[in-house]
Amino acid sequence: MDRAVDEEMQQAIADTLRTTPGVAGLHDLKTRKAGDLVLVDVHLEVAGEMSVAEGHQIARHARERVLAQHPVLNVMVHLDPCEAQGLTKAV
Repeated sequence: MDRAVDEEMQQAIADTLRTTPGVAGLHDLKTRKAGDLVLVDVHLEVAGEMSVAEGHQIARHARERVLAQHPVLNVMVHLDPCEAQGLTKAV
């Protein structure tokens, strides 16, 4: 039966993702553990004005860091744009 990883491991994975250069934030972090296999699904927030290629590079780096530092089989990353700090939306 699938279940989430414990809170300590989930926090460690979140910390690894948050400290990846270019990651402004994250949400909807979900983990699944089936036996010894851990799967991660997460939405990373990156600057909205960056190119798709730049966002993809950040996502790849975040994924590689999690795989290298935690007993995780796979990481599915979704990118979401965030607003630049100090800027407001036009009304």
